[in-house]
Amino acid sequence: MVYYTNKKQMGCSQTKLPSLSRADIDKMIADGKIIFILENQVIDATDQLAIHPGGDTILRQYNGRQSQKEYDFHSSTAKEDWQKRVVGILTDKIDNK
Repeated sequence: MVYYTNKKQMGCSQTKLPSLSRADIDKMIADGKIIFILENQVIDATDQLAIHPGGDTILRQYNGRQSQKEYDFHSSTAKEDWQKRVVGILTDKIDNK
C-alpha cells in the first residue's frame, strides 16, 4: 500500500511516505530522534527539543509512543506544525507500555 501526505503548506506537492515498522522506529530513536505516532503517522519532532514550550523532558517522555491524546491537547497551529513533520506511515501496532 502506498501512502501520500499533502505538503502544500511546505510549498511541495504530494510526497510518497515510506512504510515504517516498529523496528524502524526503534532504530530512529536509537539514532537520537524524537518520534511520535499519531494514529498511523510517524512524526519526527527532534527539531523541537530546544524550542518546545513544555521543555525537552516531555518530548522524551513520549518518544516512540502513540500520542493522539497529546496531539489533541495542542492548538490548531501546533497541530498543523505536527503534520509538517510526518516522515512515514507505521505498518505495526504500537503498544504504549
